[in-house]
Amino acid sequence: MNAAIGLDSASDAPQAAEPETGDAGLVVRAAAGEAGAFGTLMARYSPVVLGYFYGRVRVDADREDLLQEVFLEAFRQLGRLRRPERFGPWLMRIARSKLLDFWRHRQRHAGRETGGPPEELPIEPADPGPGPREALAESELHRRVRDAIGAMGDKYRTVLYMRLIADQEPHEIARRLGIKESAARMRLKRGLEMLRKDLGPLQ
Repeated sequence: MNAAIGLDSASDAPQAAEPETGDAGLVVRAAAGEAGAFGTLMARYSPVVLGYFYGRVRVDADREDLLQEVFLEAFRQLGRLRRPERFGPWLMRIARSKLLDFWRHRQRHAGRETGGPPEELPIEPADPGPGPREALAESELHRRVRDAIGAMGDKYRTVLYMRLIADQEPHEIARRLGIKESAARMRLKRGLEMLRKDLGPLQ
């Protein structure tokens, strides 16, 4: 009898709650000192922040440095975020502030165009590798795609970066940007139309 009661009691015991994986839950856990929660937020929002910097900062290393500065500042200020569910917009305000600091620093110390000279995107050759003519054409295409995306407004630049470069699915883009999936798909459709028009035929 006692054994049966013990089994019944165990089955009625409340199960441990699964850790929250939404932005608000992750922010609360990260603020409490859980490093893995903040790492998840970084993985979730890095493509968004890089998409915002894309076209504004031309050198890859500079974009990566800015990305690290943004998340370092976010980590320092996390305890001051009053509405954890607004982590995304709050993070983008930090990104804008860091970008302004970057521009001001370059203007004061470098006296040259922000972002430096364009750099070709790396090409990983297939096996066998492309010949010189094919490699040149592919390199030119990468440059033109990069420049065309960089010249677009925020609405289209970010979603195209996240889809074409960060390989994010439309539902992931929508969740990161806080918009409906239908809106993300519409921006992608319009952005790709603009990209095709800007690229034209590759000679």
